[in-house]
Amino acid sequence: MFRHGQFGMHTLEQATNNYPLMIGLMAIRFVIFVVILVLIIKYVRKYLNNNSYPISILNERYAKGEIIT
Repeated sequence: MFRHGQFGMHTLEQATNNYPLMIGLMAIRFVIFVVILVLIIKYVRKYLNNNSYPISILNERYAKGEIIT
């Protein structure tokens, strides 16, 4: 078993010793996060386009200028 304090120290050590590795891991994490975000947005937009008839009507009316916000 490890304590939280030990884990914190370990990551701090890694950060000082392997700085490029740390940046690489952060970059990889960021890329994965962005990809997941994009997939979720695409899925949601597809879902909305398929299943929400009233929203598309609202969008058309908004585009024509009938709805004033």
